[in-house]
Amino acid sequence: MLNSRINNSFSAVRSKMVVQKSKVVFWIACHFQGHCPTVKEQKNNMICFLAKRLKGISDKETLTNILEWEDRNVQFWNERHPMPLIFVPLFFCSVFISLFLTVFIVFKNIKLAPLFTSIYFDAWLTIFASGGLTALTMIAWVIHSNRKVSTTKGLWNAFIPSISINMLLEPRLGICRDYAKLTACLLLNADFSEVYFVPSFGHVAAGVKVNEEIYMLDQHLPLTTLRQWCLREHGTDDSSKILYPYNSVQKLAASKLEQCKLKDVLGPKKTELQKESEFFAQMSKLLGVPFGWENSSSSQIEISKWRKGIKMYLAGDEIVNYSLARAIKKKMSNELIDFYKAKRVCIKRDKDDLVLSVETI
Repeated sequence: MLNSRINNSFSAVRSKMVVQKSKVVFWIACHFQGHCPTVKEQKNNMICFLAKRLKGISDKETLTNILEWEDRNVQFWNERHPMPLIFVPLFFCSVFISLFLTVFIVFKNIKLAPLFTSIYFDAWLTIFASGGLTALTMIAWVIHSNRKVSTTKGLWNAFIPSISINMLLEPRLGICRDYAKLTACLLLNADFSEVYFVPSFGHVAAGVKVNEEIYMLDQHLPLTTLRQWCLREHGTDDSSKILYPYNSVQKLAASKLEQCKLKDVLGPKKTELQKESEFFAQMSKLLGVPFGWENSSSSQIEISKWRKGIKMYLAGDEIVNYSLARAIKKKMSNELIDFYKAKRVCIKRDKDDLVLSVETI
């Protein structure tokens, strides 16, 4: 009886510790890493309205609508991208140098102390401060003039780890972790229950589980399966060959964030690839025009390059193929190609890439 009470007590303590750890991980992902939306951000009115507007009649249409909207509307924020790489190390270096100089100034018995008199310290401080102010001034000018954002709002959101939802929806600026946060908000409000955050070197993207397969929505069309995404980002879909820091993913469900092993969510590898003729037939049906390998026609207009496309296009996945067809239509629209004058969509191999072009009448 006593042992049973003790075991129950330990079980209760462990459960509380797990819950607390989960809350800490969720807070870090939301506020420090910046790729996970808070509960308040998930319920943002503008997010709810946008998700409702982008919801399609099927999962493949909803997912493609979300990714295409981001592709068309959210602009990659170059000024925000290098901030952590430049200013965080600079901050820690300045703190270290300041402490180092302070030690030599305070303790006069050290022989090197005379080298670090107040005049040297003042000179170093002036150089550091002027360099920092110059950099901030240049960044503020670029943000204000090129992005049409107020200086205060622009600088604040450029430096903080977690960008505001309003910044993503109004000026529509962000980097990869901001895209991941926005994607997660839209997916959760479009009635998808599980969202995944998958890292690679200097990058993170959001994915969603549909019919036991995880699809990645990574800034630009087309969608990819998690295996295809790993092939593109890491050069392999074998989880044992992917570096340890990128061998785990985070799953967000019911406002709870938990760590999962990549191999557990990667799914089984397909042993049989789709035949090229079947792929061409599916794409022709989706596009409404013939689809095949490039010929020598002089009326072809290059519209896109599908990076690492050779490793992806024979997967035979319905959602990926639908998304690719929408990506081709978007690229044709960007080039002002009259879709009804498209005679054929052609592809050619360029190492691991596929170059897409349109042959017009």
